[in-house]
Amino acid sequence: MSPGTVLGPVVADLRQVFLDLPQPVAVVTGISPSGAAVGMTVSSLTSVSLAPPLVLFCPRVTSRAWAAARERGSFAVNILGHQQGELAVRFRRTW
Repeated sequence: MSPGTVLGPVVADLRQVFLDLPQPVAVVTGISPSGAAVGMTVSSLTSVSLAPPLVLFCPRVTSRAWAAARERGSFAVNILGHQQGELAVRFRRTW
């Protein structure tokens, strides 16, 4: 029996647990070096420190929006409320 066979159901169950887990949703926005507006939806947002104010989020390695904002050196974190699901969907795959 291969490890993938044994872990398959466990991975599927774990994925479902995290899909059902309430978590903050935010849109991280920025301006690319060329001046274009960029943004991405993140659900990996957490507070790290209040003094100085620091947050942690984990963009995908392949995120073009994060690469563009990071290159410019500044970005904004927009925390969404439950009524702003449409915004989360809009930024989910635009970049």
